[in-house]
Amino acid sequence: MKKIIRIILIFITFVIFISVLLSITPVKNVALKAFMGMFDVAANIKADKAVLPDGIKVVSDIPYIEKANAEQLLDVYYPENIKRTVPVIIYFHGGGFISGDKKQSRQFCMTLAKAGYAVFNVNYTLAPRKRNINQISDVLSAVKWVNENGSKYHGDIGRLVLAGNSAGAYLSAYTALLGTNEELAKNMNADTAFLKNKIKGVLLYNGIYDFRSGADTGFPLIKNFIGMFLGTNDIMGYEALSNLSVIQNLTGEYPKTFISSGEVDKLHSQSVRLIEELDRRRVLHEECLFDDKEKNANHDYHLILDFDTSKQCLKRTLNFLETVLKDNYPLLTMYNTLWTQPC
Repeated sequence: MKKIIRIILIFITFVIFISVLLSITPVKNVALKAFMGMFDVAANIKADKAVLPDGIKVVSDIPYIEKANAEQLLDVYYPENIKRTVPVIIYFHGGGFISGDKKQSRQFCMTLAKAGYAVFNVNYTLAPRKRNINQISDVLSAVKWVNENGSKYHGDIGRLVLAGNSAGAYLSAYTALLGTNEELAKNMNADTAFLKNKIKGVLLYNGIYDFRSGADTGFPLIKNFIGMFLGTNDIMGYEALSNLSVIQNLTGEYPKTFISSGEVDKLHSQSVRLIEELDRRRVLHEECLFDDKEKNANHDYHLILDFDTSKQCLKRTLNFLETVLKDNYPLLTMYNTLWTQPC
């Protein structure tokens, strides 16, 4: 009993210590990075146990930009011994823009590759080393590299799907936005001509899609994550905040979208708001949502492939991919959703 009490007291002291550090601006970045680093260590240990499915070729740590830093690398997983091309999925990991690594989504990405896709699993420079438009620039550079080199790995870049979880879901969603909203791309000085008519779908898991409303979700440390991404503590006063919103800048040209989340995730309301805007813009979408009774649908649940929720989500993901990558996808006139049944 004394040992348990001691552990609890140490944990409480640690939480208080981190909270104090995060309230002091000069050391906030260092403290938060260190705090998230502990989660990364645990996640990476588990990720190192990823099992390569039979028949999948892996090429690791490919630089996607000249003079790449240690984070501007990607892996590719694709079916070996094939003569035809396969659709391309580009995946961006989560981590609050300040942590995370492609290896943490490796098992999920390899599972998608096993289903018949060339999957490019991307790292990007983390905040505070790079912030917002620079981080988005990394993502665009990775997508452009795949556009130019994907065929070397049997990828059909004309059938491209962007994907990601948490912060990576935002980066994927925003890249698709830049590829379909020319006015926004111009305002952000983003060269997205190479994306024209290429993005066939988007896979979004537990993401944030609007920083103004996202800051009030109650998700742990969310204001710190957003602040480090923006490079300022004054989130609401950030001049270009509206330009960085997926929800506010969505158009009817947005690609067909798969969204998954659970009510037990504090960011769930962001998925709900995005779905509402997709409905309003009449964008075809599929949603795989879980109510609050399903405890195994928390943040980034889909990466834990043993969960029943994850198995349901994976099945729905593959059904969505098969549907949207067909040339004769359903033309719906009364409903915007491709499927209406809940997960």
